[in-house]
Amino acid sequence: RESAHDFGLAAGQASDLYQKIIIPKDSTISIAFQWASPYEISNGQVGAESDLDIYLYNADKSNFVASSTDTNIGHDPVEFLTYTTASDSESDTFYLHVRYMAGKEAPTRLKYVLFGPGLLDFSRPEKLYVAESAEGLVIRHTKNDELMTEGQAVIVIKDPEDRFVIKDLANFTIKNNLEGKFYITVFEQDVLLKDIWFIPAGFSPVVVTSGELLMIAEDAENTQTYIAEYGTQSSTVFGHANALGAIAVGAMSYQQAPLFNNSLFIESFSSAGGTPILYDRQGALLSTPKYHLNPAFIALDDIDTTFFPAVSEELDTDGNELPNFKGTSAAAPNAAAVAALVLQKYPYLRPIQVKQVMMQGTIDLAEPVNASNDPILDFNPCATDTTFGWGTGCGLIQADKILEAVENLPIDVDFGDFDSSDCIDEIDKAKLLAAFRLNLIDSVYDLNGDGKLDESDLAVMDNLLLSNAACS
Repeated sequence: RESAHDFGLAAGQASDLYQKIIIPKDSTISIAFQWASPYEISNGQVGAESDLDIYLYNADKSNFVASSTDTNIGHDPVEFLTYTTASDSESDTFYLHVRYMAGKEAPTRLKYVLFGPGLLDFSRPEKLYVAESAEGLVIRHTKNDELMTEGQAVIVIKDPEDRFVIKDLANFTIKNNLEGKFYITVFEQDVLLKDIWFIPAGFSPVVVTSGELLMIAEDAENTQTYIAEYGTQSSTVFGHANALGAIAVGAMSYQQAPLFNNSLFIESFSSAGGTPILYDRQGALLSTPKYHLNPAFIALDDIDTTFFPAVSEELDTDGNELPNFKGTSAAAPNAAAVAALVLQKYPYLRPIQVKQVMMQGTIDLAEPVNASNDPILDFNPCATDTTFGWGTGCGLIQADKILEAVENLPIDVDFGDFDSSDCIDEIDKAKLLAAFRLNLIDSVYDLNGDGKLDESDLAVMDNLLLSNAACS
């Protein structure tokens, strides 16, 4: 009873059992594929109810070059495929094929995440601005204030379907209003010319899913792996990063941050949230999917580091002869450093409170292209002047705003309030001291959550007496 997944029909198009993927030569890709079915690891008893296999076919679909064909029924609904293209590959076109092999029925909810190289041979464009002159409106270089005399002046806007598109200003009439602001009319609406980018001759503009504009040399070879057909732009956070107790951190280059470029674009590889939790811990299907707020926020990456043994043009992204460290694996430690400073000052904070104040101590960022079927929240976990997005979370963390958010935390009367007075006072400290001297093991007195009662819990109590949880 084998059958194949129809990518074409699923996308509302003609039937097509193959999905085109572009993989440049001398590149390694991985595909993590999952589907809606219980996991064996949920309790060691329940496992997948269906068996699916994945295949990667060559350009003419005559043969598959890689596959993952585990027996899934009773185990985990996961297939993982890795493939490396040859340095002399004649074609960069491949096709993914998904086949249902056995089980109760073919699942209707499938998801995979494609890991591969992004654009390597690219440059970031310089900014331009519009100014008035005796000859009328002109475009000047922000860097040296000279007139733009060659190349393209382009902007990035969203079309009516919420996709980023590039527009060349040469094709539009620029208008100014009495406030000295400049607009063009596109998609029957006036668009403010906020960020204008210079694309010199010999380069082509490319906009990535984050909304950031890059330049690619016209004679450069393709170095990017991407899904060329039936792409869903859907969530990519999965596994432990999507767990309820996790604080998933997205990445943004410092070069895009305030005081630098100030474009506020996150990295194109930063994962998007919104992946639903469909089953409970016992492997039973939930009546309503659950969504965890990950990524919670964004932290900076692309910073100088001494980690790498040598400097290369690829690693030195800002040209200062020091290697830069890019990736969410670079952003997460920066966020952890801020969390450590917050806990140093307020050691009584619980993990959920640390996540709460860090989400409320941010600034808004440019949200990437909306993913298909993004869940809509009925509340805002961020500060009142920021909005949660599944690409950027609550935005870029700011240490000063996070510390301010701690001051506004509501009192947690279940933490350290041993005399039920709805606040923390010296009586609570006395009770904690008594528990410490009597060597009690009741977890209610374990204020720092390390599984034991010692001087560190007394230090937390001292901080509680200085916090907004203290009795007035």
